[in-house]
Amino acid sequence: MATTFNLQNFLSQNREFVIEKYEELKNEPSFSGISLKEFMMRIMRNLSLNAKSQKTAESKFRSILCNIYEEETEIEVIRDRDQELKSKYQNTVFAQNLAL
Repeated sequence: MATTFNLQNFLSQNREFVIEKYEELKNEPSFSGISLKEFMMRIMRNLSLNAKSQKTAESKFRSILCNIYEEETEIEVIRDRDQELKSKYQNTVFAQNLAL
């Protein structure tokens, strides 16, 4: 008889790793401000939907962590496209026709 997979035990075994990853995320300059509780709940929710065995949970655990990590970082790119084009095509007809 096969043993049943217990998600709660699996998460308890990996608790320190999850907290460590949360602390790394919190130190990112682009951190969006998710709480540790919400971070852990999202991991649990994703694993409960995807993991039906210990082997599956172990294989999906890191990818779920990476996905949440990626979702909770905000990357902002500040770029003034019109100013770049104007400086690139300075003294040309194209630069004069830019809608500034």
